[in-house]
Amino acid sequence: MGEGKKTNRTILTKIKDTVDAGPCTIYELSKKLGSNWDTIKNNVLLLKDLGIVDIVDQNVIPVSTCSFERTKNLDTMAGVPISEESKKRVYALASLIIVLEMLFYKKLLLK
Repeated sequence: MGEGKKTNRTILTKIKDTVDAGPCTIYELSKKLGSNWDTIKNNVLLLKDLGIVDIVDQNVIPVSTCSFERTKNLDTMAGVPISEESKKRVYALASLIIVLEMLFYKKLLLK
């Protein structure tokens, strides 16, 4: 017996949760989630437009991984050298923005 039609909210949530566990291609997501490729692709593109995920080398990854984590060890910000104290403040602010973004995303899905 099938599960029936999945809601967009369910699909978006499952994509986000799966990608949070590790990068996946759209094909891998479609197999893991039991949905067709076009449905997953369209929902991934929606999440990408919302700034929640990104696509890097055909892998869907959470935005925090591609934008924040990748720049963690740099000694410059926008090409300008910054002190350790300034770097800590910037990363604390970026972390807060990511948390707020995730809260907004969850609230959006609960509507």
